[in-house]
Amino acid sequence: MDFDKTYFEKYGAFHRGDYEVFERHKGMFPSNSVLWVGSFQGKIVKHLREDLGVDCRGFDINKYVIENANFIPEYNTWNDIVNPVGYIRPADIVVCKDVLEHLCFEDAIKSIKNLIGLTNHLLIIGITVSEHDSYFTDVTHKSFFGFNTWGEIIEYYGTRILRKSKKYGEYVCLRIK
Repeated sequence: MDFDKTYFEKYGAFHRGDYEVFERHKGMFPSNSVLWVGSFQGKIVKHLREDLGVDCRGFDINKYVIENANFIPEYNTWNDIVNPVGYIRPADIVVCKDVLEHLCFEDAIKSIKNLIGLTNHLLIIGITVSEHDSYFTDVTHKSFFGFNTWGEIIEYYGTRILRKSKKYGEYVCLRIK
């Protein structure tokens, strides 16, 4: 199964997760540029830009979302994090939530490298890991790793993890230049 109508009807991907990431880390956003990868309908980007004045851009890797969801075009475009199309302007903070687990291992590694290359400072990755109940029930999950393994992979390719939360499957990482 791919990210299509059936997936979104079954799993309801438009959830509060993005807002929860923002709430946990909101002290970092106001004075920094932000790139939000996996921005679904563009609502979090719109909120950060219009309500809080944050220099925020976003894109989603799922063409179905862009073509069929009730999204806001000026806040959400399509791009491929595995093999990016065109130039993507780096940001001080890059957030990638609920994306990597949907990619095969090789594509997840390429994406991590690309995400690190897109951040000037911080990378926040939120990922459903194998310790979460929903991990194995979502048929679109392709990379089956535990929390510690994902952390090791993320650090190996050029970051230092500053903070992590197994509860949220989340890593806040500093890019090492």
